Amino acid sequence: MDEGDHYAFQATIKGKDFTFEAAVNDQGPNITLELENDDAAAIVEILDQNNDNQISDEEFEEGMENAVVLYEEDIELHENHSLDSEVNLLLEAEDVIFQYDPIVDNPGELLFGQSIASVETDSQGNILSFIYPQRSFNTSLLGYTLDLTGEVEVGQVGGAIDPITGEGNIYVDELKWLFRGNITTPQGNLYEFTKEEAAFIPIRDKDTNSGLLTLASVEKSAHGSGKIENIFSSYFVSGLQGSATQDSFLKDLMLQGVNQLHPGLATEGTEIQWNIDLQHPTPV
Repeated sequence: MDEGDHYAFQATIKGKDFTFEAAVNDQGPNITLELENDDAAAIVEILDQNNDNQISDEEFEEGMENAVVLYEEDIELHENHSLDSEVNLLLEAEDVIFQYDPIVDNPGELLFGQSIASVETDSQGNILSFIYPQRSFNTSLLGYTLDLTGEVEVGQVGGAIDPITGEGNIYVDELKWLFRGNITTPQGNLYEFTKEEAAFIPIRDKDTNSGLLTLASVEKSAHGSGKIENIFSSYFVSGLQGSATQDSFLKDLMLQGVNQLHPGLATEGTEIQWNIDLQHPTPV
């Protein structure tokens, strides 16, 4: 392993499996793993038995007594779109369905049409980039007019799709909802929120609370207006939405507006299921 590079590890803590990403530091007498902030917070949550946001010596010793950490050599991640110059194959979505199940409100779904998302690979099918779906959310609330775009952003990607069979695993890390766009106040003032200023909700693995999620290949299927004869392979992932707390009134208003249109969608604790049905690969 190279100093400073990030690698995937599998940990079992208190009987619970957890996949995390960390940089390796082997300077000094011991090898240490420098975790990403969100993964470190998730491990703290596992160890913190009394929910005081602190890890006592007793909690640490009990949690780590039988802990096992293994290097996942088959999982290699890189920044999304950082290898676009090496792309050889494009697999566009025939359809995408995003289902959500809030804690309080009724379940719902968002359907996306053809080519709204796509996966790009090299000639061997190694995942190089993931183009995620976007959707408009336009509404009025408390006298404010909201013209928003919501998208599921992927920070890092990895994995591979067999270019012959379509089977494989797509790994995504740093997954989150982003909501950006324009807000017009009751007085007519316009505020624009860019992608860098967006309201966001992180998405983590539902079972392990890991920031690394796996889209696994499943039996070929079609959703919405998708046609089964156009589908090369199908993928599925489930997750859990994290904190929806924002740092300003207007960003919080964005989430309220989304929830007005789709109750519970932009809410902490909402479970999600995401199906992506891909068309046959085409050369780039």
